[in-house]
Amino acid sequence: MTIELYTDASYNNRFDISSCGVLVLVDGKVIKHEVTTILGLGGIHIAETWALVHGLQYCFMIKGVEKISAYTDHKCLITRIKRKLRYRELDDTIEMITDWGIDLKISHVYAHKGNVYNNLVDNSCSNQLKKYVKKFISESLILPRR
Repeated sequence: MTIELYTDASYNNRFDISSCGVLVLVDGKVIKHEVTTILGLGGIHIAETWALVHGLQYCFMIKGVEKISAYTDHKCLITRIKRKLRYRELDDTIEMITDWGIDLKISHVYAHKGNVYNNLVDNSCSNQLKKYVKKFISESLILPRR
């Protein structure tokens, strides 16, 4: 079974809040579309990495998976993977998947260029981030970073 994974993240620097999204397809059907909001990740690079790790780990757990094609619009993340720069959680996840004999390909997809699935996860992340920032500001649950 081949799985397609699309990941994305949105980040608000003022409040150090991220929304990280995954979209998983099996045979062209969406089986998971989830956005998680996280405080304190410290930047978009970490948020994008977290989304990819979360998505890959979910795909790994699907019974019968033989191939995972993962797509991210975060070019910096693809560059880090190709140059073998260390992101421990991501490296460990990739190693776990490939050690089980699952074919894994992580590719760059251009943001806002008409890819339906990338646009869907991007919009979900952006909308959830806006919603949570607005809620937290109105309820004074979090304070801006100094």
